[in-house]
Amino acid sequence: MKNHESEKEEFRKYTQFVNAELVRVKAKDFDGEAAFASFVTKERAFQTYLIESALWIPSSEYFFNHFNDGSLLFAKGLFRERVSINKALFEAIRNKDREALASFKFNFMFFDFIRKFNGGKFKVRAEKMFLEIEKIRAELSVNTLPIAVARGKMFYEKTPRSHLSLMDCVTIANQGIMKGLDKYDGTNGYRGAKTTAIIVMRGYLIKEYSATWIALYPVEQKVLYKCRSVMGKKGLNIKDIKEITKLVNESFAAEKNEINRKVQYEESYLLELLISTNNAPDTGMDSGDGRGYIEAFQSVGDDTKDISKNYEDNETMKKVVKSLEELNCQDRKVIKLKGMNV
Repeated sequence: MKNHESEKEEFRKYTQFVNAELVRVKAKDFDGEAAFASFVTKERAFQTYLIESALWIPSSEYFFNHFNDGSLLFAKGLFRERVSINKALFEAIRNKDREALASFKFNFMFFDFIRKFNGGKFKVRAEKMFLEIEKIRAELSVNTLPIAVARGKMFYEKTPRSHLSLMDCVTIANQGIMKGLDKYDGTNGYRGAKTTAIIVMRGYLIKEYSATWIALYPVEQKVLYKCRSVMGKKGLNIKDIKEITKLVNESFAAEKNEINRKVQYEESYLLELLISTNNAPDTGMDSGDGRGYIEAFQSVGDDTKDISKNYEDNETMKKVVKSLEELNCQDRKVIKLKGMNV
């Protein structure tokens, strides 16, 4: 439960730790701008060294094989470039093009990935360069911790119905710091990196706050986040769907993004989204078309039986199977998770 004394005590101890770390770092006359400039410069120097060394061919081969068999999206996190990298990076990986790969800006996570391939430690010179980068990165992250604490606490207070604890929010915001330091292109120095980190923090917090047992697209996560936010702030439940819809649409209308301002969601869509992500327990509501709803987790059958038998035994599933053509996106995701191709 939020505002529990033990949670407050945990947060108090953590802020004491943050303050102590800040005192330690600032005692060295730490200059964030100079440190970030050195951080990026050392990354580029290490990249040049790596490409010119005997490590490059086996390491790049390992990189290509790993991501051709794994997630290409995860590979993006190993480079400083952001959106513009997608197509070129994926082509470089598929074609095993070392020259194209070398044209991207490797970040700390790339070096760490290659280091693990080399047994968790580079040879003397490379290891020294890696540890220097790691040390500066750690000092930059410590210097940015107050932002993570403030943003985590702010998000926590704005989401009274969240399943996330205060320290959950702070921990997620801390992850945003590291991502901001690793993904920022460096054009506006440390200040720009902190701005990027704040943006990433918010994205991470929304993603975790909107976590569901079914996969959602980013736009669906954002809509669900707004629904949950207004429900928490106004003390609403699913039976207040008209008021929820009104407030969500007003929230989108107030955004800076012109596309978002034009979006208007229907009650039926928000109702389906909330119910299919298990946000409407014990409502006794249905969709108005006679199909009815139950909580999402209640639709999970007996795991001692096979999938087809569970479908036969579950009345809700029978209704869904009979009306496959009428299923919306959320319903389809639920059914696919149960093993049926719709």
